[in-house]
Order: sequence, then C-alpha cells, then structure tokens
Amino acid sequence: MEFTLLESVGENPETISTLEQLTEIAEQARTRLSQLSTLHLRIAEVQPTVSADLLKLMNEAISNIENRIPALERSLEEIKLDWRLK
Repeated sequence: MEFTLLESVGENPETISTLEQLTEIAEQARTRLSQLSTLHLRIAEVQPTVSADLLKLMNEAISNIENRIPALERSLEEIKLDWRLK
C-alpha cells in the first residue's frame, strides 16, 4: 500500500503522516510476528514436554494478535478510502 500511495500521489506534506502510519502498522505486525516466532521456537526446543507457563505465553500472544488485527485492518481500510487506493 505504501508503494501504491507513493506511486500514485508521491511523497509530499499531505502523504507524510499516512506513510508514517503505514510504517507503524508494518512495524507492529513485524514485532508481533517476531514474538510469536520466538515463542514457537522455544516451544519446539523443549518438546515433547512444554511448560504450562510457555503455553500460556503462546496463547496470550495469539490472543493479543487476534485482538489487534481488526484495528490494523481498519486503519488500512481508512487509508485506502482516504487516498482512493485499490
């Protein structure tokens, strides 16, 4: 979406905050996926027995991601609408 915005409108004072928003959304997604990957690796290392605490951390991470996705998707939809992007 960032590329599409830059390609169609360019980088200018009006698009700077939207481009920053897109960067933040991408960073949030990367951070959460990184946390999930780290937990997944830790679980793989301790197989076949995984502690309840580690499973709890994984469930909490999944829950946090699931709860955050709708807000991130809505932010992206609003940007698409604001800039008439496809």
